[in-house]
Amino acid sequence: MPITEKATIKSKCTFSKDRKHKFLLTLEWEEKKPKAVVIMTSPAEANCIVTDLTTSLVIKNLHSLGYGGCDLVNLGSKLYYNKLIVDKAEEDYNKENQEVIQRCVADEKNEKTIIAWGSCGDGNKRIQAYQKTLLEKLSGYENKLFVIEDGRGKKGLHPLTPSVRTHWKLVPFQMQNTQNQPTEPSTLPDVATVEEKPQEVDVSKEETTENQQPKETAE
Repeated sequence: MPITEKATIKSKCTFSKDRKHKFLLTLEWEEKKPKAVVIMTSPAEANCIVTDLTTSLVIKNLHSLGYGGCDLVNLGSKLYYNKLIVDKAEEDYNKENQEVIQRCVADEKNEKTIIAWGSCGDGNKRIQAYQKTLLEKLSGYENKLFVIEDGRGKKGLHPLTPSVRTHWKLVPFQMQNTQNQPTEPSTLPDVATVEEKPQEVDVSKEETTENQQPKETAE
């Protein structure tokens, strides 16, 4: 007799009102288990319905580590950009995005926060300064901050890094080291701008895990 397994992944997105910026993607598959925050680079096409390779890898590895959900946030919030913009014109969105990240990290349901932006910022002092500002805002939560390490001891990796696609080892984040010694460079992302507060869009997605079709885009 065949055995049928059924799973539901609930999803919720927070966008700016013009939907040009995505601040947060929340996913939950087991309500009673702890959640994690994952801070990456910039948002791709993943939303309440559409997924991508990065999101699928995050779900796979967090599920393997015993987590039941996650809050996915990024250094940048502007959709469909592959370049991190850190300038005066973007300050309002940057501020809003950082406030969303702070709230996620402070949430008691989130057991750990994983700094997973990879090598973003290497060689760019403006992006490093932006990362430093964000980390300073998280300074009260040092015990919750972690990075991804592979089997060779390389730390601070992005989920798309080949050596950690199938297995994550989480190790404490060293607060004084904003570079995190990633293995390989990643494409620089984008950060956002604001005239309006974000509008929360709540859509529940019910589907079996085998129906998810990831697309290869970097979050």
